[in-house]
Amino acid sequence: LLAAVVFRESSVAAGAALYDDSSGQSDKIRYWSELRQEMMRKGMNPSCGRVVRAVRHVGTQVLVAGEDKVALHEMSRRGMKRTMEVDTGPNPLGVCVLALAQAHGREAFVLACPRPAKGEVQLLQGSAGRIDVTAHSSSIVCVALSRDGRLLATAGSKGTIVRIFSTSDGRKIQELRRGADRADIYPDSKWLAVSSNKGTIHVFSVNVDLSSLVLTDSSFVPEYFKQDCSLAKFRLREGEKYWVAFSHEPNTILIIGMDGR
Repeated sequence: LLAAVVFRESSVAAGAALYDDSSGQSDKIRYWSELRQEMMRKGMNPSCGRVVRAVRHVGTQVLVAGEDKVALHEMSRRGMKRTMEVDTGPNPLGVCVLALAQAHGREAFVLACPRPAKGEVQLLQGSAGRIDVTAHSSSIVCVALSRDGRLLATAGSKGTIVRIFSTSDGRKIQELRRGADRADIYPDSKWLAVSSNKGTIHVFSVNVDLSSLVLTDSSFVPEYFKQDCSLAKFRLREGEKYWVAFSHEPNTILIIGMDGR
């Protein structure tokens, strides 16, 4: 069983998106209403058409990843409406990410997922079209967006390099060097955290001037020196899954483990 917490206004104050099952063959998502203490009606069942590998929620947008495509849905009181479907090629990890960004005074979604070509990522922003990014020479295993949707971070199956791109034009703006284990990435506007199943969490500084989204002076150096090392590292119990978030408090991160800590 996999779940995602959903916060909404109107009839559902809080809930959970659930997709299952032990056979690993579920192609639907069901919603639990915390307000009503019941499963929601059948119209709330977005799907990617095949086995569900991941689900992402931002506002009224719901992104569902299958084994070879992702589907974007619009959530309303009437149910779910599919608005977009994108081919990803083989994607058994359900790699995808969704964010809301401000564009010309309006909110617009930013979506990132693998392309069928190995090591490439596709960025879609509302009605602005698609940007293709050549991110790694190996298969994409993780993508993440900053909360404002302006920065994309990626990791390949080799795991040694995390790259950061501008979502406005797909330009690479920074490289971060880490270990060889599979990584989960958690970017913020100033910091980026990377966790692995070895129980280590690295925190990097993001050297980007977001006011104009240009490289800071410290980044105009030869390519080798752009592969920055982490400025802080946390070592936790190995073998556990951890989620990382940046607090609103300065210089503070929050770490939640599947072991309850």
